[in-house]
Amino acid sequence: MKQSKKTGADERSLGKILKRADKRCSSQKTAVLKPVGLTLAQYVALAELEHKQGSRRYPGAACFVSPQAS
Repeated sequence: MKQSKKTGADERSLGKILKRADKRCSSQKTAVLKPVGLTLAQYVALAELEHKQGSRRYPGAACFVSPQAS
């Protein structure tokens, strides 16, 4: 099976699509957490503490939250 090569424009378009989807997802999560007074970064931190206390890995990695957001 022959695979076509992706051009730079295709990769940029895919990147834009993924960025928009990530932003929408993050906005929806933020909206759900707002009534209970939590930010997305706070929720991720609390969930990680509940899941694995003392873990050294970055807790936001699984939820695509950058360290700067916390």
